[in-house]
Amino acid sequence: MIASIKPKASPPYAQRAVAIAIPVKNEDQYLGGCLDALDRAAGRFGGKVVIVAMANDCTDGTVEILNNWRPTHATLAWSAVSLLPGARHAGWARRLAFDAGAALLTNDTDLLLSTDADTKVSADWIMRIVAHIDAGHDAVAGRALTLRADRASLGVAARRRLDQLGRYYTALDYLRAHADTEPHDPWPRHFYEGGASIAVTHAMYRRIGGAPTPPVAEDRALFDRICAHGGQVRHPLDVRVFTSCRISGRA
Repeated sequence: MIASIKPKASPPYAQRAVAIAIPVKNEDQYLGGCLDALDRAAGRFGGKVVIVAMANDCTDGTVEILNNWRPTHATLAWSAVSLLPGARHAGWARRLAFDAGAALLTNDTDLLLSTDADTKVSADWIMRIVAHIDAGHDAVAGRALTLRADRASLGVAARRRLDQLGRYYTALDYLRAHADTEPHDPWPRHFYEGGASIAVTHAMYRRIGGAPTPPVAEDRALFDRICAHGGQVRHPLDVRVFTSCRISGRA
């Protein structure tokens, strides 16, 4: 069951500018679909949306895709960077994308979002995030599911195991939520905090001094830092993205 959200009357959601940060590392197989999905979400939202892509030492067709992509509803700003060997990882790539997006925002109420280049956001992704922010939260951790085509390619046995794991983790979420949930983050909720679906207000991003840069788990480190600075994080079931199965690990 997905809880309904009643956004506060002020500020109106369309008055928030939105910057979406995407670190990209040799993901040309998925990048076009990711950008198209973000453009559809921008069209549903109706406000100002800029997509900020950070191509991190890419050696595939990423730069060509970014050069040739023409959005209908959003604008695109992208850079190609070559990071130093000790910083050539997801933590610094996402931090640079976040900072580039934050530099394009003006007001405290503007929003800084992030997803992954192998991910397709739902058409209502931005709208639902804004509804939760308007309800009084400082950040939103969305839910990541798997892309249908990728999941189908795994075979019947693997899909059954994934379904069983999904039911198991939902039960764990239920028990955990009723044991230690915060008043601002009630059940129904999840406990996933991943780079595929991140949202934070511009004011909160400045308050925490920017995103942390560990080589792995930079997404969870960001939400930990937000909570450490008094931020309220919502983990709603209705903010959804669909990401690749990542059969070959990349972290």
